Amino acid sequence: MKLLKLKDPELLVIFTTASAGLGHIRVTDALQEGLPEEVNDFILSSHDVRLTLLHRISSINPFFRRMQYFVQYHPVMGSLFAKIYRFWQRRHTGDIDNQLTSILNIHRSTPKTLVVVATHFGLAYKIAAIKDNLSRSSGIKIQLYVLVTDDSYQEIWAVDGADYLTVPSEITKLKYEQYFKGRKKAPIVLVHPYPVALKFAGIDKEVLTLRKKQVSMKSKIATQIVIPISGAAVQLDFFEKIIPRPCQKKKSFEVTVVAKKTPFVRPFLNLLSSMKNLRLVTGMTDREVVDLYEGVYLGKEAPVIEITKPSEQAFKVLFEPRQFGGSIMFFTKPVGKQEDDNLDFLMRHKVMPGAIEAMALERMLLSKEMELPAEILEKARSWRALNLPNEDKAAAIFINNARKSGLLAAMLEYHRPIDSDLLPDGVSKFWELVDRNL
Repeated sequence: MKLLKLKDPELLVIFTTASAGLGHIRVTDALQEGLPEEVNDFILSSHDVRLTLLHRISSINPFFRRMQYFVQYHPVMGSLFAKIYRFWQRRHTGDIDNQLTSILNIHRSTPKTLVVVATHFGLAYKIAAIKDNLSRSSGIKIQLYVLVTDDSYQEIWAVDGADYLTVPSEITKLKYEQYFKGRKKAPIVLVHPYPVALKFAGIDKEVLTLRKKQVSMKSKIATQIVIPISGAAVQLDFFEKIIPRPCQKKKSFEVTVVAKKTPFVRPFLNLLSSMKNLRLVTGMTDREVVDLYEGVYLGKEAPVIEITKPSEQAFKVLFEPRQFGGSIMFFTKPVGKQEDDNLDFLMRHKVMPGAIEAMALERMLLSKEMELPAEILEKARSWRALNLPNEDKAAAIFINNARKSGLLAAMLEYHRPIDSDLLPDGVSKFWELVDRNL
């Protein structure tokens, strides 16, 4: 599709994101990358310190993490929190009103159409509250798209007043449609493949060849592991204990840690700095960290394993091992309902073993024999991800034996099934949607 309406010089695209984790920045980056060069665009980010602090505390503190789960899973408490948050955001719109007005004033010519793409619900509520009045006063047509960045139904993401709400699966769509049923200003809820970074989608035979060499017992090439530290810097205790173990395996593993330099991460980075077979890649800003992370995948190493939370990173399973982004995903313990739901998405689509199957696999890989049956290795050809054991020593053994047993080699034989939810073209599909509705 040529996206002719999007290329209209009298149209402006504004991305709104938030600093609560790197995921919103990654999704925004992927969408911006997919825009034609002719399209005028601008990024508007929320720097709400309270939101960032709340995100971090609820991720790392056991008590607040339990409170987070309670609110997310309890329908009454979840609804109450969403109502309070929604009320607050709609009553404090002066900042976003001034910012949008300033953007329109400094633009070289006043646009006739404004497309706002929100990858976080915070600013989406504010824009939904003012967009009708702003449209009437300015004469500008305004459309608001909200992209849910996990395959998860949570009322906090149900932004009434938006024009469109996109989600990764039909199951999640039906849940949001049920919520909006009979409500005024309900958005149209649509299923679209998750928008993963286009730069990771490139196909290179050498990438797959290098990955296969990294897991071959006959090769002396080290297995490359990349570990991105989340924006909230969670699970540092776990990584502190697990990272040294593969690094101690001489020439077996090389680990790259990608992190943002912050005061609470500095002791962790200092601890890692003296380790052999480990490379630290650090940045001062969220934007820089995202760019550095992408550089690791587009460099010469071709990571074969990524160890990460099942956040929005879970959707890297949409890539095949022959693509730049197609590393095998090893997930740490989920934090929050949205990460539980992302794992459910992957298990539903059979790109990772189901719960019972995963437990059996873990027992086999942690046993002394650790020889896997032929039928397990055959099934592994359809897997893109695995859950790591929660205990650090067991997790290290799991990783080592996954390589020794031939499990990783089998997983590198993966080829994407014909499934619309698993296609890696979410970015292009999204912009086609926008173009059709202008």
